[in-house]
Amino acid sequence: MKLDLLYNNKLHKAGLKVAKLLQQNSFQAFWVGGVVRDILLKYKSDNIDIATDALPDEVEKILRKAKIRYGALGKHFGTIMAIVKKVPVEITTFRTEGRYSNKRHPDKIVFIKDFLQDAKRRDFTINALYFDPVTKEFFDPTNGIKDLGLKLIRFIGDPKKKIDEDALRMLRGVRLATQLNFKLEKNTFAAIKTRAKYIQGLSINQINKETEKISDENLLKQTGLMKFIK
Repeated sequence: MKLDLLYNNKLHKAGLKVAKLLQQNSFQAFWVGGVVRDILLKYKSDNIDIATDALPDEVEKILRKAKIRYGALGKHFGTIMAIVKKVPVEITTFRTEGRYSNKRHPDKIVFIKDFLQDAKRRDFTINALYFDPVTKEFFDPTNGIKDLGLKLIRFIGDPKKKIDEDALRMLRGVRLATQLNFKLEKNTFAAIKTRAKYIQGLSINQINKETEKISDENLLKQTGLMKFIK
């Protein structure tokens, strides 16, 4: 499937430039996640993420050669933040993840070459959409396009496992549902309801960062999350 997209804003132009640089150096490079979802929904994005098979050191080398500023704060998790004409572009290496013993971050990550495997470690199907801005090809390894049409927020794989890995995903799911006017898929809803108490292990800052973007608290109440917030 191809998307007929015109790169007519600073965010898209910056993302295209970085993707081209990576591909010119024989690496894969896709826009991924929210920016692709927003393109399909015809919404405006405020950030852009690129997924690549280039290792973090290789990404840094390419950016240095192109004289593009970057930061390596998330390098341990495979993420390099490039700054293209004041626009931040987050570049992350394809990866698989190990256990989440602290229920927030993986204990171990393994860099891989296959974006189809990378998709499996992501949270929701509508956030695992991949777009090659050079060829304009679109890839949907977890049936996210179907859920966009159904207006559903659905965990990838076992919803209970996804929550056990990272409890913040529950709040993120509710936030996305309220922002997009979507519903939580029934198994996703049920898993959140049975594990709502897990957000007690999150920091106040983590909770507030998500809840401040939720204008309608009804879904927080329905899932049982509200009683562990206030």
